[in-house]
Amino acid sequence: MSKKKRNRNKLNQNNSTPLNVNENIAIKHKIPEMEMEISKLEHEISSLQNKIAMLKIEKNNFNKKKQDAENKQKKLLKDKNQQQQHIDSLNKKAAEIREAIRKIDELKLATHTENSNSELLTILQQSNTMKTPNGENDDKTLAVAVRYKLNDLIFYTNDKNLKNKATSVGVKTS
Repeated sequence: MSKKKRNRNKLNQNNSTPLNVNENIAIKHKIPEMEMEISKLEHEISSLQNKIAMLKIEKNNFNKKKQDAENKQKKLLKDKNQQQQHIDSLNKKAAEIREAIRKIDELKLATHTENSNSELLTILQQSNTMKTPNGENDDKTLAVAVRYKLNDLIFYTNDKNLKNKATSVGVKTS
């Protein structure tokens, strides 16, 4: 055997010698304290393990809520995009319809308009040059419309009062 191994064996033999009685009693008094300390530590470990388990469950719940919120956000964004596309297509159709209405109105004017004779042009020019109240000019214009109302005349104007007057004398307005 080597010297190192022999020295170790001697040390082990020295450490394994019985303790004296006082040391034995001191250790026996510490055992209940140590057992209580061990019990407290085991209780703390158990409590911490329970807290860890609860926190893991809570984390999983939060992750599920987060995932649900992200899915809802994606769905809302998709719905928003679809609605925007639908609105854009409706706006495009509305623009096409407005253009079609303009063309129809132009077509109506083109097919139902006839050249006026020189008397009508003279009356209209006089009404523009004369310094008369607006009501008299309206009456002159209406007189011309009444004269031609037998030809399915439709009177176009943006003047609401003039429209009302024309309707009251039997002229169709638009």
